[in-house]
Amino acid sequence: YGTVTGVQTCALPICMLTFYDKFAEKNVGSPGLREQTARAYRRVGGIQARLSKLDAAAAAYETSLQLYRDVHERDVTLDIAAVQQELGQVARRSGNPAAARKWFQDALRELENDVSGGSSHSARLLKARGNYLFATSMDQRGGGPFGRRGQGPGDAAPLGNGPGGNPPPNPQGGAPRRPGRDGMREAREQLRVARDLLTGLLQESPEDPEVLLLQARVLIAEQRLPGSRDSAPEAGTSAKAVEILEKLVQRQPDNDLFRYELADALLPPPGRNAETAVVRTVLEHAKKLVEQQPAHVEYQALLGRAHSMLGRQLRRTDPEEAEKQLRAAVVVEEPLTKKQEGANMRFQEQFVMTRVELARLLSERGKQDEARTLLTQVVSQLQGVLEKPTGMFRMLGDPERVRDLADQLERVGLGARAQQLRAAVERRGR
Repeated sequence: YGTVTGVQTCALPICMLTFYDKFAEKNVGSPGLREQTARAYRRVGGIQARLSKLDAAAAAYETSLQLYRDVHERDVTLDIAAVQQELGQVARRSGNPAAARKWFQDALRELENDVSGGSSHSARLLKARGNYLFATSMDQRGGGPFGRRGQGPGDAAPLGNGPGGNPPPNPQGGAPRRPGRDGMREAREQLRVARDLLTGLLQESPEDPEVLLLQARVLIAEQRLPGSRDSAPEAGTSAKAVEILEKLVQRQPDNDLFRYELADALLPPPGRNAETAVVRTVLEHAKKLVEQQPAHVEYQALLGRAHSMLGRQLRRTDPEEAEKQLRAAVVVEEPLTKKQEGANMRFQEQFVMTRVELARLLSERGKQDEARTLLTQVVSQLQGVLEKPTGMFRMLGDPERVRDLADQLERVGLGARAQQLRAAVERRGR
């Protein structure tokens, strides 16, 4: 399933991609090299996914899966299940949560057929990861599974997380649907199974970084389950997860996967504020990640979010610095809205929210003309989203946010735009 160390630089994946791609093309028709070719295509898929080439990643993984199914010299159940998990993660990043959920479920079913009985370390780790992935795939709220804000670098390479993607639209309009009770009950059970498997694995290998990373992810997912904020299986689950991830980063400071997971763990779920010092820490991690891999869209997105969050928090106490942070967020986030594959709207909505906050600050600082220009652009974009039959920003399903934006438009002399926005939201709601 790949290694937790993953690919550390941006140049190296491209070199590896060329090598494995040539190997796979050369040997795809060779029965004797079918397993090695399947493994090569799988590595191509992992590299393409890390480079955010999601269509190419899915194609490589599907070829790998087909080749693995034709391997009869040895049992490749674990390999097939691992590729299915990776396909699920690519599907989720591409904005297709239903397909992702099916891939994760198929992987769990495949593991039930493991001729070894699933007793090996690798089989149990893969099973625990499958339980985690299937559990987090049941969240339909957007913004990442159970409050996760983005897709990690391991979403289709070393270790999988939730990622995100576009949630199914609410047919009645408004925000994406919250996961139902049955779904959350099943998610909670899947996470419990994963936790139990990891407990046994940690007893055998207490310093295994793959096991520790997955343990941290499971703890965070349990804590972020709707209605579970105060009923997680252990007190202070988030703090424990952060402690685990901090140790992993200390041991391997150049490991981008560990650093990204730590930054995500430090951020609170949407709707809750983090302390300014914590946001500054996340910002430093994000800068380091972008320095390591400048082309990685999720690292750029994390950097933009951190700048934006810090700007919002400094608005009252240090408006000059707040404006600087929000402008930095705009610079980072705008390109992301134009180059992300798939139907993912996370970057677009984040860019909208950053500009709304920047416009608010500019208005308060007397820069009315620039504030009006920004808000005019924002409303035009929101109206375009509202006119589409599918896809929806979460903020448009929140009456308080819509009301706040409309009030802001009126304060800068855009009353007609405010009326247009209210009317468009009302029509979509019907």
